Amino acid sequence: MASPIPRTSLFTFTVPVHAANGFTVDGKLSEWTSLHQLPELSMDGGKPFAHVYAAWSAAGMWFALDVPRKSAPRVLPKRLAEGDSLELYVDTRDIRSAHRAGRYCHKFVLAPVGGVGRARSALFEHQDIQRALMNPPQVTSDQVEVASVVRDDGYAIELFVPAAALNGYDVDVTRRLGLAYVLRDTERYPQVWPHAADLPVWNDTSLWATIDLVD
Repeated sequence: MASPIPRTSLFTFTVPVHAANGFTVDGKLSEWTSLHQLPELSMDGGKPFAHVYAAWSAAGMWFALDVPRKSAPRVLPKRLAEGDSLELYVDTRDIRSAHRAGRYCHKFVLAPVGGVGRARSALFEHQDIQRALMNPPQVTSDQVEVASVVRDDGYAIELFVPAAALNGYDVDVTRRLGLAYVLRDTERYPQVWPHAADLPVWNDTSLWATIDLVD
């Protein structure tokens, strides 16, 4: 018998993302509140195990992640998808009519450890999206701010991507962006947003949520 189609495939989602308020990228998440937390959207069973946050300003976009764990995170810098990592997908123009990524679509990969030159620092990579028709200019780790804190009960990551590193980002042109993520965890099944893991948000941009940048 064929697997049922996830109910979320029948819906498109629009989510408000609020303005940043004095954020410091240090991995501690002390400035983040429920106002900036991305809501739970899946209707296909399973509860999210981690909190993911987003915020914005004309200067760029902020993201944060808090993951509870029973053991230390396991990161494989050369095989990130096999370890603990976050794949963050951002479309600065929210072109929802396309199923394949274009020049405004970005894939950022974060991990709590494994950064270049400092094994205990946060890792950041900009990767090409599968099946993309075009790719945006490459973003390197020295163009962004990223920090992490690894605790006995989990880890947290913060990221700031300046507007200059987000191809097409201009809040005077549009405040509607596309967003999705895949959180990979070696203790659990992936946490995927905005749809369940049955739907390929990692290469189909039409499945991404729309985020409205609000004050």
